[in-house]
Amino acid sequence: MMKLRKKPGDDGPNSWIVTYSDVVTLLLAFFILLFSFSSVDAVKWQALVESFTGQARILDTEESSSILDHNFSIIDMGHNPIKDLEQEDNPITDTDMRKIEQDFRELYAALAAINEEKGLNLQVTMFGREIRIRLANNMLFDSARDNINPAAYEVLIQLTDIIQDYDEILDRLILEGHTDDVPINTPEFRDNFELSLKRALNVLYYLKYDAGFDARKLIAKGYGEYEPVADNDTVEGRAMNRRTDILLVRVGPDSVTSEQRKQYDE
Repeated sequence: MMKLRKKPGDDGPNSWIVTYSDVVTLLLAFFILLFSFSSVDAVKWQALVESFTGQARILDTEESSSILDHNFSIIDMGHNPIKDLEQEDNPITDTDMRKIEQDFRELYAALAAINEEKGLNLQVTMFGREIRIRLANNMLFDSARDNINPAAYEVLIQLTDIIQDYDEILDRLILEGHTDDVPINTPEFRDNFELSLKRALNVLYYLKYDAGFDARKLIAKGYGEYEPVADNDTVEGRAMNRRTDILLVRVGPDSVTSEQRKQYDE
């Protein structure tokens, strides 16, 4: 019997499988080549692998150095010592926070009491995490001068003696200098900005060198005439605007205590 010759391309009903497998093989080879041509950072590749186990994060970013130059990058989960203290080793619990808040109210009460008992003529106010102690510049400084008056040290000593008892619950001590809007231009001071900042700095230096506060807590700011609390058109108003504030900011869940900083330093 004569055999029928197969027509070209007639490989039976499953001939498509051969074609499909060839395509898959070619695609696999293509991606292997693409991967081999790319520059892979071993650290980032490890971070990519770890991201699937929850040990790293992949975030969208405009500037990236990714494996295949796509618009994503591996975020280096490096260690920021202060952030580590804040987020991982921060011992501030709800109970601690209630104690801190109670101590902060005690600090405010003690400052208000000495202000009234000694007749210091200060303004002491508390709002949220802040206690503001407002000192008139005519008490602290002579006109157009930044050196603290000798008589003012007695007031500062009484204040800092109380504040030091609560130092551990304070995150920052901010010194803010203010003036009226009368222009100043002298060999010592270019303008009211410079005068207000140098006054704040000299109070900061007292807290650092004489009272012994942690310098990392201290911040000085100079506002010049641009944060008035009264009308500069009157003598009384200008006198109120010439002031230096000590702002006490207590610690909170997002703060690092002095004890935590010492632990890191060790």
